[in-house]
Amino acid sequence: PWLLGEGRAERARQDSLLHRCAFDNNNLRCVCYDFLVASGYANPDGSRHWPLPLHTTTADFDAAAFARERAREMLGEVREGGFLLGKRVSAADLFLYEHLVLCSCVDSELDSMLPAAKEFRERVEALPAVKAYREGPDWIE
Repeated sequence: PWLLGEGRAERARQDSLLHRCAFDNNNLRCVCYDFLVASGYANPDGSRHWPLPLHTTTADFDAAAFARERAREMLGEVREGGFLLGKRVSAADLFLYEHLVLCSCVDSELDSMLPAAKEFRERVEALPAVKAYREGPDWIE
């Protein structure tokens, strides 16, 4: 339960961030597989968020720029303390970590252009459970 946040407001924030990150991650994966999704989601203010232009094709789509912009947007949600909910790690932080790994694979300049991405990944990798997993026999580099 601690991965979901404490209290309704924190759980709602975590849930919203997790879904935003998952949505962007899915769209980036679709680009990697040469398939674009023309879908969006509603923002809290009622506007629509369209991560991909509706008439875009993978031939004219800049995946690296998309990855960098989405990473920058999600990292803007990190609070004082280093994680999305502050000092405590949430499920959304772990998904953001995975998303930033994918972004860095798509955009080779991500870490130099957005140092906060590398810093966030290193913060997650330093967590005892994550560090133990990465050093264990089940980790695939």
